[in-house]
Amino acid sequence: TSGRTDDNIGSIKKRFRTYINDSKPVIDEYAKEGKVMTVSCEASVEDVYKHTHDQIEALLRTLKKQAAEEKQSAKEKQSAKEQQAAKENSDKK
Repeated sequence: TSGRTDDNIGSIKKRFRTYINDSKPVIDEYAKEGKVMTVSCEASVEDVYKHTHDQIEALLRTLKKQAAEEKQSAKEKQSAKEQQAAKENSDKK
């Protein structure tokens, strides 16, 4: 047992049902979107750490790249709006 005072068969079954009914559907939904990272814990502690670290680093690089692309896209849209507004102002004159 984990040493929890409520570690008994009834509590464990209830926690498992809660996981299946409440948590797993959320995990499955995020997995469909590619937002779930799975780590096997069957290797050594060092290997599990390295694998987890490498996955998180790759995710952070991806997110940083996406943020930069979104920022650039927003700048381009703003610039296009400003150019359109300037053109409309010059057309009015």
